[in-house]
Parts: sequence; structure tokens; C-alpha cells
Amino acid sequence: MSQRRALLKALTVLSKNFDKELDDDGLAIYELVLKSLTVGQIALMTSSALRSQREFMPRPGQLLNMAMRGEKTLEDEGSSEWSKLDRALRYDETRGLRPRTRRVALSFGSFSQLNSMPQRDFDFMRQWFISRYAEDCRETDGNEGQVSLEKQKETAGVPFIRPTLKLSV
Repeated sequence: MSQRRALLKALTVLSKNFDKELDDDGLAIYELVLKSLTVGQIALMTSSALRSQREFMPRPGQLLNMAMRGEKTLEDEGSSEWSKLDRALRYDETRGLRPRTRRVALSFGSFSQLNSMPQRDFDFMRQWFISRYAEDCRETDGNEGQVSLEKQKETAGVPFIRPTLKLSV
């Protein structure tokens, strides 16, 4: 199978899977970005995109990244970030965590609460973190700190209450 034919077949499969019609201009853009891929890379890109559980069809640059490095699923990425969080909590060094990892972890509670959690609850917390991390990735559409417009509208009416810290002297 020729490279162009494999690419067109992959784009057809992806467009049907993600329920997105690609017109001639759309196909031309995807072809322009992905024309350097081998047939094997196209197959890897297609399987990665289908496993990624994204809501929308990946953009050409995202598909290129999937082909070049075999993009992880959101759950794989969440598991990797959990390992980093676990290590950071053990060594009390949370400053180097990614913003999304911090946001998801802090939605459960403070870092000191997470650190003082009994070991028996860590398996539950790990599963919760991974699913919440994947959900956060979907809400922000892969952008590290930007919440999607739908999520902004959904939370627009909720007032933000800043926690106050009371120090006793």
C-alpha cells in the first residue's frame, strides 16, 4: 500500500470515528502536515488516536506527535504524573510538578493531607487521580492551564471563595 493511500485510509477511519467530516481543504491540510510519515508511522498514529479516548478529532500536529512518539493515552499520562506526584510527596518537593498535576492533586486536598494519607488509601487515590487527570485533559483539550469554554460557562455562576489562613501568635 502506498504512503498516500495509507494516509487517506487512516484519515477516513479517524474522521468516521470522531464524527468529523473532512472536506478537500481539510484533507489537504492533514496531508501537508503528515506527508513525511511512513506507512508504519501512519498505522501507529491511527491506533494511538483511536485509543486516546479524545472527544474531538486530533489536529494534524497532534497526529504527527502520535506518529513520531506513539502518544500515550490520557490514562497512561495520568499514571506517569501520579508517579511524579508520589515521589514529590515522599521527598516533600512539590514545586517542580506540572500545573495540571498540581491542580488535580489539590482538588482532593492539600499536599500535607495527601502526604498523611494511610497507605491503604493510596491505591484508591491513585485510581482517582488518574481518572481525574484524564478528565482534566479532556476539559482543557490538552492545553496545560486553559479550561475549555464549556467548562468556563458551566462554572461561571459559581462564586469563588478564597480560603483564609488564620495564624495564631
